Amino acid sequence: MEAIKSIFTVECCTRPPRGEGTPSNEAVASLPMDVQCRADKGVRIVEIQYDELDEAVNVLARSYGGSAGKAPNSTLDWCIGPALREQWDNPQRKAYCDSVLMWLVNTTFLGGGVVLGVREGNEPRNEATAEERGRLLAVLLAVPPHAPFKSTEVGPTSLLFWRSCLATFAWGLPTDVEGARARFGEIVWPMERELHEKNAPDPHWFVWAVGVLPEAQGRGCARVLLDAVANIAKRDDVESYLEVGCEKNIAVFKKMGYEVVAEATSKGFDCDPSVHGNQPPLVMTALKKQP
Repeated sequence: MEAIKSIFTVECCTRPPRGEGTPSNEAVASLPMDVQCRADKGVRIVEIQYDELDEAVNVLARSYGGSAGKAPNSTLDWCIGPALREQWDNPQRKAYCDSVLMWLVNTTFLGGGVVLGVREGNEPRNEATAEERGRLLAVLLAVPPHAPFKSTEVGPTSLLFWRSCLATFAWGLPTDVEGARARFGEIVWPMERELHEKNAPDPHWFVWAVGVLPEAQGRGCARVLLDAVANIAKRDDVESYLEVGCEKNIAVFKKMGYEVVAEATSKGFDCDPSVHGNQPPLVMTALKKQP
């Protein structure tokens, strides 16, 4: 296992060339100081580095996996299916959530995307140690318009897909839940790709995921991150684009200036009912924010 981690660290962690535009590691530095450090909320925005990826995955897994007091991410929960629904402490469910989100973080990081976080403390710090960094409360994954990959291109035939798989395997073999891989590969991925390609053909910042620790919710951490991306997109004079599967979140994004541009349902991707898991169709909504 250590050998695999070593290979990943040396060969895969180096970010590929990004093409035209601001490099990812300048994304936070380019923000106005009052956007970077939010004295009103006692937090600051940071860009997550390689040695912080596990921490970022943990935040997303706790946010997306759900609990008795917090609803899960609706798309991930739909992929998991009814067999493990609301079984919050089931080891198989937890391991599957971890492996999916580790792959998503790796894909963003290796592909030249941006992994932003909100940490406690609103003053710039020497972030050499975990104690100095402050607790990570929220994470956002975004793909800039100048990234060398597009999220719609990360399929099983792409090199980035397999590099991300290798990176994920280095932390432990991913766990599958019965039918989940088929639901994602045959329904969710084609559905997201079609929705994205049709409704965001022009250069844009794509918000791929945003998650907040359950105990940090209500502090406005997600809003801080989304405001940061909107600020960068405005500087680049491009749109911000995202997709949601939870109707409640649509109203939240509308308050932030996003507009609904399209909706898709898994009904359009008919296959064996066993793949759907005999559950209601998944509905996804595409939203945009103008610069």
